[in-house]
Parts: sequence; C-alpha cells; structure tokens
Amino acid sequence: MNGSATTRDELLYGIAVLGAGVVAIGVLIEPVLGWAGLLVGAVFGLTIAIGGALFASINLATNAKWWKPLRHECVSLARTLPVPAVALVIVLAAGVGVLYPWANEQFMAESHLVHAKAGWLNRPFFTVRSVIILLLWLAFVSSLRRHLAKGQTDRLVRTGVVFLIVFGLTISVGFWDWTMSLEPEWFSTMHGVYGFAGAFQVGIAVTLLLALRNHKVGKKPLYDLGSLLFAFSLFWGYIWYCQGMLIWYANVPEETFHYANHMSNGWSSLFWLNPILNVVAPIVLLMSRHARRSRVMLGQVAIVVVVGHFIDILLLVGPAAGRYNTPEVGGAASIMPVAAVGAALAVGAGMVILHRKLRW
Repeated sequence: MNGSATTRDELLYGIAVLGAGVVAIGVLIEPVLGWAGLLVGAVFGLTIAIGGALFASINLATNAKWWKPLRHECVSLARTLPVPAVALVIVLAAGVGVLYPWANEQFMAESHLVHAKAGWLNRPFFTVRSVIILLLWLAFVSSLRRHLAKGQTDRLVRTGVVFLIVFGLTISVGFWDWTMSLEPEWFSTMHGVYGFAGAFQVGIAVTLLLALRNHKVGKKPLYDLGSLLFAFSLFWGYIWYCQGMLIWYANVPEETFHYANHMSNGWSSLFWLNPILNVVAPIVLLMSRHARRSRVMLGQVAIVVVVGHFIDILLLVGPAAGRYNTPEVGGAASIMPVAAVGAALAVGAGMVILHRKLRW
C-alpha cells in the first residue's frame, strides 16, 4: 500500500516538473505565448478550486441537506487553491509586461479606446486587485475548512453566505483583469457571469469525480450531482450563446473582432469543440435517469467537462495573446497550446499532491 502511494506521488511530482519544464521552454522560445500558457493553467486551476468553495457556499446558503456527504469533498477541493494562486502570482510578477498589451505605454497612447481605461488598466492597481482577490479567496476557504472541522454549523453557513457576495464581485473583476484585458479594446458585460458559470460547472464536475472515489458517498448524492452537472452545463451553454449572439446581432466593430479572432488563425476547430464538450456531450449523455445512476457514465462525463473547461480557458487566452503580440499563425497555433497543456499538467498535479497531503 505504501509503495503504491509512493509511486503515485513520484508520478505526480514527475508530471508537475515536466509541465513546468514545458512552460519554461515556451517562455524562452516565445515569451508572450509561454506566459499565456501559464496563465491558462493558473486560471484553469483557480476556477476548479474556487468552484468547490462556490458549490459548498451555495448549498450552505440554501440550507441543503442532500449534500452533507459531499461537504468534505467540496472543501478539500477548495483547499487546493494555493497551487494555482502561486502560478497566477508568478504571471503577475514576471509576465504582465510581456503578456498584457495595456502594459505597453506606446500601445496605450495609440489606442483611444484603451487610453480611456488607463485609470483601471495600470500595473499597480492591476496587481493590487489580483492580490486582494486571491487573499480573500484563500481566507474564505480557510474559514470554511476551520468551521467544518470544528462542526460550527452556524458560522459555516454565515461564512458561505458572505463568500457568495464576495465571490460575485471578485470573480467578475478577476475575469475582467486576467482574461478580458488581454484584449483591452474588447468589452463584454457578460464576461463576469461567463466566469461564474464556468467555475460552477467545473466545480460540480470535479466534486463529482472526488465523490466517485469515495465509496462512502451513496447513490443518491451522485445522482443529484449528475443532475446538477446536466443543468449547469445547459446554463453555461446559455451564457455562451447569449454573449456570442448579442455581439453578432449588434455587429459593433469593437466587439466582433473578439469572435472573428476565435474563428481564424487555427482556433476555429477548438471554438466549435468548446460547446460540444461543455454543453452537447453532458446534456446528451446525462439526459436519462439510468445514465445519472451509472458511476461509469458520471465519471466519463465529468472528465469530458473538465477537458472542455480547459479548452474554454485556452480560448479566452490563446487567440488574444496571438492577436496582439505574435502575428505568425504557426506560433499562436503551436507553442501556446503546448505551454498551456504543460501549465495545466503542472498546476493539476500540484493540486492533486496538495489534496493528498491535506489532513483534517
């Protein structure tokens, strides 16, 4: 048993080192695309971890009873937050000047649309906002863990309710800063909701994967998780469609270039694969009650959603990084996705290692 656990730990450490090495090579070859890859891994990990805290807080706020066997699964998922937070801090410390166009004074001066946002898009304020968001998230996760471990139900519920209020503000600001400001001339009032929808969907999916590994979790909670994954995959699809449809219908040049960029330069296949993995697959596969009672089907669909979420984050970062900084199609279509996969592997392996080492 110990030998098997040691082997798994060694494998995870190896994956983390390999992923970090891929990112480092990407940064050396093409700094913009290498840092973009690390940003993808960081945001991917952050949304998974904070999705666990969000799922827990919603159930606490609604006084739900069915999810009690899943409480420790959700909070233990949220406690892996430090790993992607460190990855994001590395991007903030060393990659902002290379990755974000608004950090270039000449770009700010030449673009009247971005120049008007100078009060918001500047390095000191950007860094302070990001650090505050991460500290708030870490503080709430720590508070959830502490109150759950001590059985302090009233404080646990209050913490969950307050976190929902804070999360609604911080996830919007985080997605505006970390992903939307990669294209500082683009704007969308639905981008914050889009971030919430993705985080909640993937939080449910990963919680489901953790619950499937815990044989103490009965069939009913697993069935309910499958039903929630079905429902919020549909919700994510609704937000994805509405944002695209409104921009297409309005046909405002300052908005449409975002989607035009996603449908060119080698990104179009991933653009259409995104809703297939995040909406079509879970809805079709989980539509029947029999499927939601099958542990195998639930696990497969949850994995599909996690992969789909990674592609979604990749599409929020990759096309923007290539558009502003790397005119060569080959660079944007090869180095960046490889670096993103490496970053996701490194962050994911680190989160699994931390999850395995956590003790209540």
